[in-house]
Order: sequence, then structure tokens, then C-alpha cells
Amino acid sequence: MDRLKGRERELAREGAPAPEQATSAAERDAVARCLAGDRDAYQLLVELHQRRVYAAASRILSHREDVEDAVQEAFILGFRNLRSYRGESSFGTWIYKIAINVALRKASHLRKQAWLPLAEDRDRDPCAAANQEGSLDATAKEQRREAVRQAVSRLPEKHRAVVALRYLDGYSCSEVARILGCSLGTVWSRLHYALKALKEELGDLQDDT
Repeated sequence: MDRLKGRERELAREGAPAPEQATSAAERDAVARCLAGDRDAYQLLVELHQRRVYAAASRILSHREDVEDAVQEAFILGFRNLRSYRGESSFGTWIYKIAINVALRKASHLRKQAWLPLAEDRDRDPCAAANQEGSLDATAKEQRREAVRQAVSRLPEKHRAVVALRYLDGYSCSEVARILGCSLGTVWSRLHYALKALKEELGDLQDDT
């Protein structure tokens, strides 16, 4: 677990990769070894997925110390509950779900406003302005990004979570539902609420739905 420390800035810059398509052989082997009592094998799983877990937590929690705590807790919970992992999804998706839930619980407990950096890619930004990005100078772009961050920070944690999963990590709505443990209808409802709220607050921006 000590190796989780010291990479915060690097991890935040890297962001999260696309959703996993399959569990790797190395990952399956590490899980099997852990279940057989090899605790060292869990470190491999940590190294494979700590970047995604950190990115997930950092989108919900605003302070580095809180993110670190959530990451640590997620991996500890993953280790303690490994026998409940049934292999129906990749270990990465399973631990990602744990991390999201830990971060949401921590954010609710702290009662702090958290901001998540929206992707600069217009196609993945729910509030990207059509046909305007190229005409904005650097200052205007930064002001616009800050306005979006502030608007998102005022969304409830559960709505920030679906925005992050859907528009930053590229999960489908059905995948978001599985990760958060809620119905597909709930995901649609939360996305609709989040995008509507952002559009109302950022009147000069258009939602990309």
C-alpha cells in the first residue's frame, strides 16, 4: 500500500483510460494467488489499477488527502472482500465500483464541495459549445473551464459521479448502472438532471446530448 503514495500529481494528470474490455491473464492469476493466500499478489492488482482508482476518486473529492484516503480504503476493502469477487466483470471494473462508492460516501460525510475537471475533448464534454472552441483565446477558455468546474461542483455527489463515468471515462449508461449499483432509469434521470442544471447555470453553453 505504501506505493500508492507519491504519485498523486502524476495520476491526476494522466486521467483515466477507456473502460476495460477483458480481464488480463496476469490479473486473473493475481486474483487466484490472492485467494490462495498469497498477499503479495495483491500488490500487482494495486499497481495495475491504482491510476484508474485515483482518477475516479479525484473527480468526486477535491482535496488530495481525501483522494488518497479514498484510494487506500478502496484497495483495503477490495482485499478484504476479494472472495466476493465472482469474475463476472474484470477486477478493474469491480475495484473501480468500490472506489466510486467510497469516494461518494466520503464526500457526503465531509459535506464539501468537490470539483471534477471536465474533459477538454468537445465530443466528451456535456457542455461543449458548438463551433466556438476554436475562436476562444487562452484566457476565455480558462474562464469557461472554471465556470464549468464551479457549476459541476454544485451538483450533488451522485450526479457528479454519473457525469464522470459517462462523459470522462466513456462508460455506457448500462455500464454506469452496474458500477453504481442502480437501475438504468436512475442513471438516465441523474444525467438528465445534471445536464439540465449545467445548462441552466451556464446559459451560453450547449449540452451535447
